[in-house]
Amino acid sequence: MLKVLKNLKQSWLSVLVIIILLCIQATVDLELPNYTSKIVNEGIQSGGIEDVAPYIINKRDLETILFFTKEDNQIISKYTIASSNEITKNQQNKLKKYLNSKYNADEIYVIKDLNSEEIKELSAIMVNPIIMSQTMQNEETSAQIKEQILANMPEEQKMMFKDLPLIEIFKLMPQSQVQQMIIESEKQINEMQDSIKEQAAIVYTKNIYKNANVNTDNLQIQYIFLAGIKMLALAFISMSSGITIMLLANKAGAKLGRTLREKIFSKVLTFSRKELREFSTASLITRSTNDIQQIQQMIGILFRTVIYAPIIGIGGIIKVLNQSDTSMAWIIGLAVI
Repeated sequence: MLKVLKNLKQSWLSVLVIIILLCIQATVDLELPNYTSKIVNEGIQSGGIEDVAPYIINKRDLETILFFTKEDNQIISKYTIASSNEITKNQQNKLKKYLNSKYNADEIYVIKDLNSEEIKELSAIMVNPIIMSQTMQNEETSAQIKEQILANMPEEQKMMFKDLPLIEIFKLMPQSQVQQMIIESEKQINEMQDSIKEQAAIVYTKNIYKNANVNTDNLQIQYIFLAGIKMLALAFISMSSGITIMLLANKAGAKLGRTLREKIFSKVLTFSRKELREFSTASLITRSTNDIQQIQQMIGILFRTVIYAPIIGIGGIIKVLNQSDTSMAWIIGLAVI
């Protein structure tokens, strides 16, 4: 078999292009399920919101978030007020994208031009304070916390704090007492799984967008539409790669068949009369036609299936290892082996 495949060296360029296209097709095929997951998780469940850190936030929500964290300087340094002269073109585009209607530039903050890693770091910092700040704004939860706080206060203070919002009560309480409550709340939040905590924070980020008059429905539709367009583009790349691979494989197989027929014909011409009597005419015709045709078909299967299988298997292992949770990667590795 290896002797037969050695004749493919005449089509080495086609073979090289086929292997490159197989790698591209494998990459695309492995990425498509990821986009399906994104449409469900981020597009539908999270409303098109990818990051915990809000890109647009009003002044009141930002101040509330800063109240529940000691890393307030790191957070505020990543935002610019919309009325500032330092607003960049990208920030202006974000304001147009998220705020279609008129807005008060003195009450809106927009995130600075950060890369994906910086946004992830900012999201990690803002997870806990966002959950705490939005929990305090929930009517049912805030009423229960307010009732517990007032229960331990003298009657005079109860009357004074009774009609105040919970966040205002926190601001009037001793700093040490507030910090103790924040620490206890952080302990409860940190007991949650990271995925659940992030999902809860994103739901609260959606509320922050609504408070800033962001059209969250439009945001969701845009995300799903763009994800769908990307999926169609990837599907087109996969289809084009598959068609090109099939074309080049058949072309390489045909060239291999032609080479083998020439070699068989030349070999038969060198036979002596005694050797010719050992082979029937029908047998020689079969070797030159049907057998070589089977080899041509095998070449097509070789490129489209046999070589593609280990490429997509190794690509799958690499993709799993690049994810944050690799606890079950050994299962895929064992299956590929």
